[in-house]
Amino acid sequence: MVHPLFSRAFPRSCSALVALALASSMLGACAPRVFHDGTTIAIVGTAPPPPAVVQVPARIELREKIQFAKNSDRILEVSHAVLDEAVGEIQAHPQIRRIRVEGHASADGNADHNLDLSARRARAVRAYLVAHGVAEGMLDAEGFGATQPVADNDTAQGREANRRVELRVIEVDDGATVGPATP
Repeated sequence: MVHPLFSRAFPRSCSALVALALASSMLGACAPRVFHDGTTIAIVGTAPPPPAVVQVPARIELREKIQFAKNSDRILEVSHAVLDEAVGEIQAHPQIRRIRVEGHASADGNADHNLDLSARRARAVRAYLVAHGVAEGMLDAEGFGATQPVADNDTAQGREANRRVELRVIEVDDGATVGPATP
């Protein structure tokens, strides 16, 4: 039986040519076809959508500051829930390949001591994250001492703000981009 579209407008031979053109275009030959009688048939369609771009946060924001024992790299138990949330946030973004755990200090005291303490605290947070399910190979740890303050070191409040640990996304899968930090 001949399709109604082709029944009277085209002779059977033309119907066969159109069917052939349709079939070949479905097999990936999307260029226009020119037949021996000069008939040109082009099948026009839409291109497939580009792959979705996933945006991951530039930093994994911690809802509270990580608390350590004074002058120590021992994480206080009060901070375990915050770090557990960070584990969940990291696992919710499988496009993240690498995170740098960054330790920071205030300008109080000896610069070498602050650099060492910030590095030990970063390593302690890294160890906690690994122990709670984050792949060891995706985490780096680095201490910056007092070299990257976020507040004025001349006030107690500023020094407290500068004593911190941050989780910075440094590498993502192809097809993902780094966007703003998590809210």
